[in-house]
Amino acid sequence: MEKPKIPDNEQERQAALESLNILDTIPEQSFDDLTLIASQICQTPIALISLIDKDRQWFKSRFGFDGISESSREISFCGHAINSPTELFEITDAKQDSRFFDNPMVKGNVGVSFYAGIPLLDANNLAIGTLCVIDKKPKKLTDDQKRALKALGKEVVNRMALRRENQIISKQLNSAHQKYFELYDNAPDMMLSIDPQSNQIINCNNTLCLKLGYDRSEIIDQELYFLYHSKYHERVKLSLNEFKEKGEILNKRVILKTKSGDEIHVSLNVNAIRDEQGHIIQSNSTYRDITELNKVEEALISTNQQLELKVDQRTKELNFNKERLELALRGSNDGIWDWIDFDTTEQWWSPKYYELLGYQPGEIESSVVTFSKFLVHPDDEDKLWKSFSRCIEDGIPMNDEYRLKTKTEGYKWFRGKANIIKNKAGKAFRIAGSISDIHQQKLLELKLKNTQNFLSRITEIAPSVIYVFNHETMSNEFSNNKIASILGYTKKEVSKMGNKLIPKLCHPEDFEKVNQHFYNIQSLKKNEKISIEYRMRHKDGHYVWLISEDSIFEKDKKGKVIKQIGVATDITKIKESEENLMIQKEILAEQNNDLKQFTYIATHDLKNPILTVQGHFEYLKSQFLTNNEAIKESIEVIDEELNQFNQTIYTLTEAIKLRESKVKLANVNLNNLIQDLIPFYQNEIKSLEGQLTINLAQDSIVQGTPIYVKSIFQNLVSNAIKYRSPKRSINIQITTKVQENNVLLTIEDNGLGIDLKLHEHRLFKMFNQFHDPSKGTGMGLYMVKYMVDKINGKLELKSKVDEGSKFSILFKKSK
Repeated sequence: MEKPKIPDNEQERQAALESLNILDTIPEQSFDDLTLIASQICQTPIALISLIDKDRQWFKSRFGFDGISESSREISFCGHAINSPTELFEITDAKQDSRFFDNPMVKGNVGVSFYAGIPLLDANNLAIGTLCVIDKKPKKLTDDQKRALKALGKEVVNRMALRRENQIISKQLNSAHQKYFELYDNAPDMMLSIDPQSNQIINCNNTLCLKLGYDRSEIIDQELYFLYHSKYHERVKLSLNEFKEKGEILNKRVILKTKSGDEIHVSLNVNAIRDEQGHIIQSNSTYRDITELNKVEEALISTNQQLELKVDQRTKELNFNKERLELALRGSNDGIWDWIDFDTTEQWWSPKYYELLGYQPGEIESSVVTFSKFLVHPDDEDKLWKSFSRCIEDGIPMNDEYRLKTKTEGYKWFRGKANIIKNKAGKAFRIAGSISDIHQQKLLELKLKNTQNFLSRITEIAPSVIYVFNHETMSNEFSNNKIASILGYTKKEVSKMGNKLIPKLCHPEDFEKVNQHFYNIQSLKKNEKISIEYRMRHKDGHYVWLISEDSIFEKDKKGKVIKQIGVATDITKIKESEENLMIQKEILAEQNNDLKQFTYIATHDLKNPILTVQGHFEYLKSQFLTNNEAIKESIEVIDEELNQFNQTIYTLTEAIKLRESKVKLANVNLNNLIQDLIPFYQNEIKSLEGQLTINLAQDSIVQGTPIYVKSIFQNLVSNAIKYRSPKRSINIQITTKVQENNVLLTIEDNGLGIDLKLHEHRLFKMFNQFHDPSKGTGMGLYMVKYMVDKINGKLELKSKVDEGSKFSILFKKSK
C-alpha cells in the first residue's frame, strides 16, 4: 500500500483547515444536501466531504457511509487527492491499482473500488480536503459528471467560508447585544418594557431596581399597577388607554412607589414596537427622576419675568432638540440625519452617521449635494430619489436599501428610513431619517441567491431526470427539463397530470412493481437508496425503459415519508442491447454446439480411414524393395504427408479437449518449469550451432496450470526453432521479469519473423500458417492464445520479417 505524501505546504494547509472551526462539528443540512447531489449526479452509493487533519481524515458530511466519522490519514484516498490540488483525482478500479489494491479500505468491509475526489481549495488555494464519490464496483465518470463534481466542490468551499463568516457575525452581534444591555442596564434613567396585551412587566433595568428598592425578580411578570400607589391606578389606566390609541406617551408626569412606600416624581416617555402589520407588540417606558426638577420649578415660580422669559426660550430650545431626537428615534437607532429647511441644501448628520461612512464629524459637508453626488451609488440614485419624492408629495415613509460610498471600504449596503413633518397647512417642510448598516446581511442574501441559482443550474444540466414525488398527493412535485427529452412531456404537462401520472404512463406489467416500490420507500433509512427498472409511455406512444434511484426527501412528525427525491435514467438502448445480446448468445451457443459435433465426427471419420491407409502403406513399404530413386522419393512424400495429416488430426482433437476442459488455477513455479524443459532444446540448438540465452528472475510464481504453462512454453520455443532463418545461426533469448502484480515471460528469436501488417487480423486463428505449411498444422498460436486467455494472462507479439519475433506473456503473479 502506498501512503499519501505530506504536501510541502502542510503547515499552512493545516492552519487554514483549523481556522474554519469546522472539525468535529455536528452534521449540517447545507453540506448533506451537497453530498446527496454529488451521489445522485455521479450515480455512486457513497459521497463524502472529507477534511484532511494531521493524522486523520474526518468526514463533515457522509452520504451512504454510516457508522464511520473518520479514518487514518495513512489509508485515505483523499490524502493522495490533495497532492494534486487543481485536478480531479480518479481511481477507476482500486483493486487493480498498485497504490491501493491492498489498502484496508479496499480489502476490508468498505470494499472501495471506484474513487473520484476534487480537492477543496480555500481562498489561498490551500487544499483542506476533498468532495469525493465512492463505489464498490469499477466505474469512470463522464465529462459532465466531472464538471458537476468540480462545481459542487467549489460550492462546498463557499459554504464553509460562509459558515465561518456567520460565526464571526454572530460573535459580533453577541458582543453588540452585550454592550447594548450594559448601556440599557446602567442608563441614568429608569427603563422597563411591558406586554400591551397583559400589561405585565417583561423587563427592566438595574437603575429602576435601585431607585425603587426591588430585586429584578420581584418586578418581572408583575402588572404595571404594581409600581404605583392604589390611589393612582385610575390615572395609570387612562395612560394605558392613551398609549393604545396614540402609540406613544411624551413627558407625562407620574408618581412611582418604592418598596418602602415612598413616592418618586418622574417624567414618563413611552414608545411602541410594532410588527410588520403595524400592531403594537411591546411598549418601552423611560422614567426620569424629576424630584430635583420639581424643587427647581418651585423656586422658579418666585423668580422675575425676565428669568421666566429666559426659561421660556430655553424650554423652546429643549423642545426643538427633543423633537429632533424623537424624529431620529422613529427612523432608527443608527445614523441620524435631519433636513430642517427645504430652502437650503444643508442637513444635520449625527456622529454615528459619519462613523458608519468612515468619517469624523465635519470631515465632509453634511448636505443634500454631498449625499447625491459623492455618496449614493449611481445605480441606486434614480430609485432613491423616486422614494424621496413619494415621501415628500404623498407622505409615504421611506424604507429603502441602497449603497453609499464609505471613506475606506468602498460601497456598502444600508437601509434608509425617513419621514416628514408637515405644517398646519399639511405641507411637508422638514424630513428626518436614519441609515442602518446591512452590508453583511445583504452579502449573505446575495450569496444565498447565487447558491440557489447554482443548484438550479446543476439540476438542469444533469443527464437524467431529477424529480421530487409527493406520496400524499401521489403526484410529481418537481422535475427538471430532462423529462421533456426522455418522455416528451414538459414539466407543466407532467404537473398537470397530478395523481394520474403513474396510472396513465406506467406500463401495465410494471404498475404493481412501481406501487410496491413506493411502499418499500417508507422503510428506507436516512441516506439509503432504492432502485427500480420500469417502463413509461412516451408522448408519441412508445415505451421508454427507465431506472430510478430514490431516497427520502421529507418525513412528517410521525416519521412517515411525505416526499421522495430521485434520479431517472433512460436505459432503453441498454435494454435493447441486452435483448440483442441474449439472442446472439443463443445463436452462438447453437452454432458452437454444431461445430463441436461436426469436429468430433470429422476427426473420428477421418482418423479410422487414414489409420487403415497408413497400415497398408507400411506393409507395402516392407514388401516392396526397389532401387528406383523416383519410387523411393514418392514413398517418402506419401509417408511425410500421412504423418502431417495424423499430426493435424491430433492437434485438432487436442484443441477440442482444450476448449471443453475446465481450468482450476494453481500456483506454478515458472522458473522450475522452464529449467526442467530447457534440456530438451539445448542439444538441438547446439547441433544447429545456435545460442540459447536464459535470464530468469527469482520468485517467478504465477497463477495457471502446469499443463497450460508447459504447453505455452513448448509451442513458442518449438516455433522459434522450427521457423529459424537459414541466413544466420539461431539465437533464442528466454527471460522472466517480476513486476508488481505480474510476471512477464519473453521468448525472442532471430528467425523468419511475421508480416504483422499483412497477417495481424488472423494471427491467433485456427489453421493459419505464415511460412512453409509442411512444418506445422496452423494450430500452435491459436492454442497458445487460448490457453493464455484461460489463465487470465495477456499475450503480445512484436515481429519483423527476416529479423525475428518476440512473444511476451504476462502471467498473474501468485497471491
